[in-house]
Amino acid sequence: MIRVYLTPFAALVLAGLSLAQEPKTEPASPDPAPEKAAEKPATPAPASADETKWVAFVGGEVWTVTGPRLPGATVLVKNDKIVRIGGDEMVLPTGTKIVDCKGKHVVPGFIAIASRNCLGVRGNTVREKAKDRVDPFTEYMLMALGSGITTAHQGQGGANEMFGGLFGAPQGFFSGSPRGVLGGVIAKLTYGTIEGYEVRDPAAVYMTLEGNTGNEIQETVDALQKARDLVTKRKEWIQAVRDGNKEAKEPKDEESIEALARCLEGELPLFMQASTAKDIRKVLALSDRFAAAMILHPAMEAWTCMGEIGSRPIGLVLCPRGLGGRAARPYRDLLRDGPHGWSIETAAIAGRTGVPWATTTLSTGIVTGLLAGRDVLTMSIEAAFAVRGGAKPEDALASITITPARMLRIADRVGSIEVGKDADILVMDREPLDYRAFVDLAYVSGVERYDRRVVPFWNHIPADRTKPPSAPWHPYGIWSNVRELPESAGSER
Repeated sequence: MIRVYLTPFAALVLAGLSLAQEPKTEPASPDPAPEKAAEKPATPAPASADETKWVAFVGGEVWTVTGPRLPGATVLVKNDKIVRIGGDEMVLPTGTKIVDCKGKHVVPGFIAIASRNCLGVRGNTVREKAKDRVDPFTEYMLMALGSGITTAHQGQGGANEMFGGLFGAPQGFFSGSPRGVLGGVIAKLTYGTIEGYEVRDPAAVYMTLEGNTGNEIQETVDALQKARDLVTKRKEWIQAVRDGNKEAKEPKDEESIEALARCLEGELPLFMQASTAKDIRKVLALSDRFAAAMILHPAMEAWTCMGEIGSRPIGLVLCPRGLGGRAARPYRDLLRDGPHGWSIETAAIAGRTGVPWATTTLSTGIVTGLLAGRDVLTMSIEAAFAVRGGAKPEDALASITITPARMLRIADRVGSIEVGKDADILVMDREPLDYRAFVDLAYVSGVERYDRRVVPFWNHIPADRTKPPSAPWHPYGIWSNVRELPESAGSER
């Protein structure tokens, strides 16, 4: 079969493992799933403490991301965790729910490293947890699930939306301060419930060097120095406690400094806003001085100094299609004689240099009107554009799965299909970077949260799109007869 991508580079080549399609089951077989009639999936009842739920994804091509592709494999889930991956030698427990994936692709849930709307909250603070203000029934969350997103990071609000960088420098995906701001949330898209919603809140620290003055840069240096000193003092305090010093007191500092110390110790990610090569080199100097791992965004000119980035513990958040606008395009500034601006090859250069990169979109929100098609619902298409710029397809898939998981310090739970990880699993009708692919099913922590057949966003599109639809699609649904109203209807006021 020919796989069609947005790019001629599109054939994903990973080692396959030949596995039979039918696993064995114990004598009792599970009842078939009942036909669903509701337009939205029912909210699943939480399992009791002594109840074990088994789900098996059988016969699909499993994209593990961190390992080989496994054709015809079975993924067995116990409650919320993946417990086994195998083939026909696997014996399924009695009562296992079988998800028939023959002819389909089983993929780990996508991770939105920068998002807005899809978690059902508007901003958040350290004082007020996102789970206390989430609307788990928002249709935005359901739409994001339908696009494959199962985990999302909503950080401090940036200014990168559709026209953020139209006539000036491209804006970052997150806002920050010279001293750093602790905030954001990482959460699962648990549509219908808040059980299992929160992954980490607050999520990270956000700083900026973009356009900072000398005083602001010194403020950043001072904050990082205080954080480094705090790390040293804490190590000394821990050693004193171990030595039996009962009078040793735990060192304390203000909230932002303590948060930065957690970043320096690798507990929290540190997002640093920098776009031009000049500002990126400032960040690299800080990374060297304080031995700090950082995540750069939007890193528009990173391609001009990727060799320097590659020798440091730095990751990138990239929009492969650029952020738009005059300043984001290369060789447009007549006052600059060196390479500058945005390049579609940035991700490819990062991959060749060994720099980890995660894909984000032009708009980190969900757009239902005007310029739809470049928002957070198109992450897989954005990753495919990176392939068009020369990136490896496997790196592009990793950029929306395991790479953002590693950057967010949650790769022990999500980002790949591996034993022991959360059962965040997509069943797709085509390869994940195929622009025609749809998510048929989305499971979050082992629970079905989205079924394309019954959710009205895309269920009018037939599974077999090689044939014309049997009936025309009515975009107004039950209001299709609105066109048949007499001309005088509604004329009275």
